[in-house]
Amino acid sequence: MKDIKLTYTRAVNSSDLRDDELHHATDHLAAVALSSDLGALLIRARYSGNSHSIFPALKMWREMLAKKGKQRGWLDVADEIAVESFGYYLNSICNTCQGRGAAVIPDTPMLADAPCPDCLGTKKRIMQFHPRISQMVIESIDILNRLENGAARAAREKLGT
Repeated sequence: MKDIKLTYTRAVNSSDLRDDELHHATDHLAAVALSSDLGALLIRARYSGNSHSIFPALKMWREMLAKKGKQRGWLDVADEIAVESFGYYLNSICNTCQGRGAAVIPDTPMLADAPCPDCLGTKKRIMQFHPRISQMVIESIDILNRLENGAARAAREKLGT
């Protein structure tokens, strides 16, 4: 089974979108577009570099968390949670090692044998949020990942793979 996110990224960055018996890139673009509203926007924002998808996705995410915040009693911080979680979701790569997981030897392009001192080899930046919202932001990032994966699953089903 092909990874829909990878094939979508290839298709969206392709200069050849022919659709014939040998080329099926447009199928992946259409499947993601039809998979779900927020999930498809998340995939487009995260994997295609499509900045036009970021603001609608953030708007939908803010609205979703406003409803959730009203139900859970944290309406006063719902927007802050939405912005923090969305920002981390879009860019979780460690700035120090640029997502390589290893420290860079100063003044060279080479990587050291030691893990990155900031991310400890995880390739992701450390989650640092205000303590009063930290757990809610982490849960929200998990929801964003599930929405993305649900949209990818729906796209795979539409493709029949």
